[in-house]
Amino acid sequence: MSIDGAPLPHNPRVPARDVLSKASLLAVGLVGPPGAGKTSLVEATARQLRGKARLGVITVNPTAERDADRVSRYCDQVEAVCAARADLDAILSVLPRFNLDELDLLLMDVIAPLNGVPFFGQDVIVAVLSVGAGDDKAPLYKDLLVQA
Repeated sequence: MSIDGAPLPHNPRVPARDVLSKASLLAVGLVGPPGAGKTSLVEATARQLRGKARLGVITVNPTAERDADRVSRYCDQVEAVCAARADLDAILSVLPRFNLDELDLLLMDVIAPLNGVPFFGQDVIVAVLSVGAGDDKAPLYKDLLVQA
């Protein structure tokens, strides 16, 4: 479903959209550069929602296993994809490991490329940028900000 409850259209180029739309969950892509605070936001969200919502997390980055371990104490299901960048194949490789019908929320913590936001079938895109990582990030990630 989308954020307003209306299902997103079928897209044969994004099979993950079909998988996610059949589950009654909200799929959120948290995207931004390395060090922006995506995993910290996932961890804080998971901690706040523990016992209130059933949460799954996919982390995709070179240190994904460390990040998955960090958030696993607050989540029902967590999967790590150790890769320099996320692509549709990476997301599709871990989706079958989730019992999506037992989740209310799926967070996908991924590094955003400079040329826009990768679409994995998520309902919502949240751009995460950090001033501490340098005030040059907003212009560099203009496409991310426009699409989020």
